Amino acid sequence: MTKAEKLSARELVLGAFHLLLVEKGYINLTVQDILKKAGVGRTTFYAHFTGKEDVLRNSVGQLRKWLVSVVDAQAGFLSFTLPYYQHIISHHEIYDHLVGREEFYTFERYFMRMLTELILSEIHSPKYSPAQQAKVELIALYIAGSIWATSAWWLERKHLSAEEMNDSFRKLVLPGLEQSLKNL
Repeated sequence: MTKAEKLSARELVLGAFHLLLVEKGYINLTVQDILKKAGVGRTTFYAHFTGKEDVLRNSVGQLRKWLVSVVDAQAGFLSFTLPYYQHIISHHEIYDHLVGREEFYTFERYFMRMLTELILSEIHSPKYSPAQQAKVELIALYIAGSIWATSAWWLERKHLSAEEMNDSFRKLVLPGLEQSLKNL
């Protein structure tokens, strides 16, 4: 199998996964469903993924790569939040099926990890002592939790645009973030 064919099979699986999340939800989704929808065989699937949770992990990984690629470094701290909120609202059919359901917590684990890593990549510094680094990790986890919680709140209401949501979030969070980092 050529590199292009491998990439194509991987993309087919991820695309099928996203479509099936809307149709069936995560818990009711099976690897067999993904195989059928993607039009790939079991061997091809397992050459790329270990199971449906691995497909989820890779899907969130793709989102992370995309967010990193569109970040405007000139926008300051948390510059990924606007593209993140734009992604959430543009894919709301998927996320609407998750909010308030058991599978929400499976997604939360991967999203929290992704968000925390993105935040740490912006605020971490090698000059920090171990105690300061622990505080930076706590700050990152706190902000990631805030992003995740506001995303769930927003999906249930959809009264704000992505830009309004991002502006509101940044006004709530940035002053505290900047002050916390100064006080390390």
